Parts: sequence; C-alpha cells; structure tokens
Amino acid sequence: MKFKKYLTLAFAFVGLICSFNVFAGMVGVYIPGASGGVVTTNVNRVYAGLKFTLDSNISKPEAVVGLRNATINSSGNTSGGDLSISAKFMDGFELGKLRAKFFSGQENLQGEIGGGFDFIKGFFAGISAKAPYSTFGADYLFHSAEKFEPYVQGDTVYIKKPAPAGTTTGVCKYDPSGNVVPGPCAPG
Repeated sequence: MKFKKYLTLAFAFVGLICSFNVFAGMVGVYIPGASGGVVTTNVNRVYAGLKFTLDSNISKPEAVVGLRNATINSSGNTSGGDLSISAKFMDGFELGKLRAKFFSGQENLQGEIGGGFDFIKGFFAGISAKAPYSTFGADYLFHSAEKFEPYVQGDTVYIKKPAPAGTTTGVCKYDPSGNVVPGPCAPG
C-alpha cells in the first residue's frame, strides 16, 4: 500500500515539473552570430527534483536541489558541471548526499561522472545518464556494506540548445499587405 502512495506521489511530481514551461526554456539572451555558424551559450540553472533509491525496495523519496552550469551549442553538444544536495523529508528531516558531477553529451542525453559525500554512509563515486527531466544512475559507496546504490531522479532540468546562427527569434509582425515589419523576426 505504501508503494502505491509513493509511486502516485512520484508521478504527480514528475507531471507537475513537466508542466512548468518556465523551467524548460533557456535563460539568457540569444545573440545571432555569423550566418551559418555555430552559436554557443552558457546556461546556469537552479533545479529541484525527487530522487528514489532502488535497493531491495524503492526508498522514500529524497528532495534534491542543485545548480547546473552547462555550455551548449546550436549543434546540441553539451558539457558542464552540476552541484546538488539531497535530503530525506518524510518521517523527519535528514541530509542525504552532497554531489558534484561533470557531464558531457548531446542536448537530450548526457553521461555524468562525479562523486561526493553521503552524510550517513561516507564518500561515494557515481555515474549516471541524464535525459530531460530525469536521471538514472548508480553510486559506489566506499565505506558501506552495500557498495552499489542505483537511483532514479525526476527533476526540472531541460536545457534547450540555442538557435543556429543566422536565424531569428521573436514575434513576427506583419503590415496590412502581409510583409514582415522590421524587428526581432525580420530576416537579416
């Protein structure tokens, strides 16, 4: 019965975070480059999520808050760093893991490698795969009886690649004859 409760909570949370389009957009200003070139941008994003440890049974969720710094170009190549902290919040508050990760890959899938400190079990190293709004990974705990700890995480992270150079963004305005009015959408 408890499993259904946590599973329902997890699906509700993932649905909620996926509905926040404000988190899905890129923060920053698009500056067009030379026509046909690759545009690169840096994105700093604070995110939140729920993490479930997949040991002998699915654990109670942990809240995760983090900061993700990504460099992404208009070809979709993505790399950067991530710093996060997790905490158990059901049945009392307890700090979980302080984690630092490096990631590299494409816009929709990155490989991650990192490590940190578990406030209960000590130091760990981990690998994971990051997709939009989710992470699947495993940690190796150096000083614990259970060495491997797989997990799944739902979060607000999606970093959209910038438009290719030479394209425009914005709202198009038209004159009465149907021609584009000069402005943010007009071709250059």
